Amino acid sequence: MEIDNQNKLFPLTVGSLLKQNNNEPIYNFYIPSYQRGYRWNIDQIEDLLQDLYDFIFSPNAEYKYCLQPIVVKKMKDGRFEVLDGQQRLTTIYIIINCLKKYLPELKSFSLTYDTREHSESFLKNIQSKIDDSNPDYFYISQAYIIIDKWIKEKKEQHASIASKFEIAFDDKIEFIWYEIIEETDAIEVFTRINIGKIPLTNSELVKSVFLSKNNLKIGFEKRDESVLFQIQNRIANEWDILERKLRDDKFWLFIKKGNEEYDTRVDYILELLFNIKTSKNHYATFRHFYETIRLNKDNSKLIEELRKENLSLIESEWQKIRDLVDILEEWYESHYYYHFIGYLIGIGENLKDWIEYYKTLDREEFNTKIKNKIFSLFQYIEIKKITYDNDKELVKKLLFLLNVDSTFSIPDKSYRFPFDEYKKTTWSIEHIYAQNSENILEKDYTTWLTDNLISLKEHYNSIETKPLILKIEEILKKYQSDSKFSDFDFLDIFENVHKLYSNKVDDIEKNWNSETNHEYEIDEYVTDLNYISNLTLLDKDSNASLSNSLFDVKRKKILLRDKEGSYIPIETKRVFLKYHTKVPKHIIYWTIEDKIEYLSHIESVINKFKN
Repeated sequence: MEIDNQNKLFPLTVGSLLKQNNNEPIYNFYIPSYQRGYRWNIDQIEDLLQDLYDFIFSPNAEYKYCLQPIVVKKMKDGRFEVLDGQQRLTTIYIIINCLKKYLPELKSFSLTYDTREHSESFLKNIQSKIDDSNPDYFYISQAYIIIDKWIKEKKEQHASIASKFEIAFDDKIEFIWYEIIEETDAIEVFTRINIGKIPLTNSELVKSVFLSKNNLKIGFEKRDESVLFQIQNRIANEWDILERKLRDDKFWLFIKKGNEEYDTRVDYILELLFNIKTSKNHYATFRHFYETIRLNKDNSKLIEELRKENLSLIESEWQKIRDLVDILEEWYESHYYYHFIGYLIGIGENLKDWIEYYKTLDREEFNTKIKNKIFSLFQYIEIKKITYDNDKELVKKLLFLLNVDSTFSIPDKSYRFPFDEYKKTTWSIEHIYAQNSENILEKDYTTWLTDNLISLKEHYNSIETKPLILKIEEILKKYQSDSKFSDFDFLDIFENVHKLYSNKVDDIEKNWNSETNHEYEIDEYVTDLNYISNLTLLDKDSNASLSNSLFDVKRKKILLRDKEGSYIPIETKRVFLKYHTKVPKHIIYWTIEDKIEYLSHIESVINKFKN
């Protein structure tokens, strides 16, 4: 396979590099002086050995293991100058040397370092002792000792390990061979690679496959050069548009699930399309396209079918990517799909499954499937019985849904749930009102006392509370002079503050209970602080700063953070503004009435998805 008609790009097994001609290696590698010498340490070597070992003894024998791209340029004497990948290439060479102890007939490629006059001879005859005559020999001999010892230890578990390695090298373990044209300046290419101008990531290699004129000619051997140039430009332009789209965090974090990292965001799209985990095999999708072309380029029936549509084989593969991206963009632009497919992605649903549903179901069936899936998450659970202690993951899913649905339901459709902000943040479950001092650290005593003192002065400043207020002021003053707190003093104040608050709430609830004709039977689900009626979602930073403060203190701090531009979930703001309480009478307390109304709202949201 060729790129730009001349550069060569294809998978090449390690076994291919070991081939001989008249008992001499066909592949002879030259490490130029501008390259850094061999410097792999024990961790890097053992990581590679363990990775190879896990692969070789894995039950997934149909897979290939890709080491990495190796960038080379053929020299006039037939050797290959290594521009990138020499550290791993040298390590593979040393592994083969160690295996020769058990496989005397095993052959190898040759390797020469420009900076070391006798390096080829040294590499062929490495000894099991450290050679510190120069840094390269030190690290190479150290690597030999590490690898030799590792193989001996593994041989005790698997007597056939050497032959297993040989078989895997022959057929399953490969480099990606990237051979540049003769006219290219090798030092320039090396420099560009090492300052990141040629990112040899999976997606960049895949892009090269799509832009190959040879691939675009399959089925259209007589295509005019100008037509090929136009197709190349179109695909290159569409690829750039896709990359720009994925650089937009709002779009990217709408479609992305989980915390998995990718070399490039395009890798995620390729992974979605072909259900190949690039995180486990960085070059898996490159191999997919390479194999697709190799296996189908002589499939006359397929080629003829594509020719009728005026498509080459590689254009038809590109069309699959375009079709997938079109679906994702359609969902992103749709107010309904954006919110509820976004929600399903956010809770870890398999996006590939939903893409298939979208392709095969009509829109009414697809919409029903979304509703049914969301409803099924809570269908067999009595919502009011969900607790902080027993159902944390379910609580997070439910509170996440409340926020997505509330944003979706705003009449002004320009408001959209910020999946980007949500996924960039670590969330925790916050008790709307809490009275547990165990979560407050000593370093936060001052903040807690200062914040709650202000609330006491504003709302509880009476003859009965005066001693408590004076005690807090006295302790804060004392802290300023010696910077120490007595845990006993703090806990005493904490308990008294919450006792004062609870007594006030009890009085309010007694009056409400006697004055109103409500149908709700008061039970533990609205009196116990650990049930869903007293839980909301808050980022960890805000949660830590609130530290079991009074409801009024939390409300003020949350509104302040919102005013400063921090992302506060819409339902969290609504809870502290008592949005769901029909006629809120007491803005500084969280009462049974508020909990009942909040619980009613939660249940009404779930019922929206019931068919």
